Amino acid sequence: MLITRDEAKAIVTPDIAALLAFLTISSVTDWPKEVSDSGRLSSSPSVRSHWISDRMVWYAQTKFHDSKDIKLVRKHGRYQILVKDKVIFKLKKIGRHNMMPSNIPTDTVVRFNSQCKDLPLNQQIPFPGFEPDDIAHLINGYVENPHKTEFTPCICCPNGNRPAWIWPLEFTPQFASGSLPLPNDEGSNNTRKRRVTPKPPTGYQTPGQDTKHESK
Repeated sequence: MLITRDEAKAIVTPDIAALLAFLTISSVTDWPKEVSDSGRLSSSPSVRSHWISDRMVWYAQTKFHDSKDIKLVRKHGRYQILVKDKVIFKLKKIGRHNMMPSNIPTDTVVRFNSQCKDLPLNQQIPFPGFEPDDIAHLINGYVENPHKTEFTPCICCPNGNRPAWIWPLEFTPQFASGSLPLPNDEGSNNTRKRRVTPKPPTGYQTPGQDTKHESK
């Protein structure tokens, strides 16, 4: 079900939004702290993205395990966050060019991004048509600059192959910035530190510019 950003904010209250931002910021900044220099240098971008997504799941398990409104559910081998039985989140990196996750367009991905119901687990042949879901599909993730030294936690509402809207998440001051140690070019044990400051993405809707969509 496609919803507006204002409708999403009515469901994802400020305390829940702050926790989602915490999952993202902590996971991105954990990568250089938990993975060795050689491990990072030998890892592909997809390995890094998967590691961060798994780390977000780990934080979600620790933060939401006793919550009545938030559940961690497993679908097609991946965990997603269900909020108040009204919206469900994938945990993904969001591309800075199209502001959408980079996924192989499987039937499951297309259905999620199109706000349509997923196939039953025992369904092998896709349905002839897509049926709109009564739960909104959102993505909790982050947008990085080209050098991966700055990032923005945000929520994306997919509408086919493009975002209907982007919601940059606010975060508490202690998470506003951090230093990522990066391996130097010579491969020694020394590290260079670069300042990492989450910034809101530019060129997208700001509060008050939300476009209304009719729920299906």
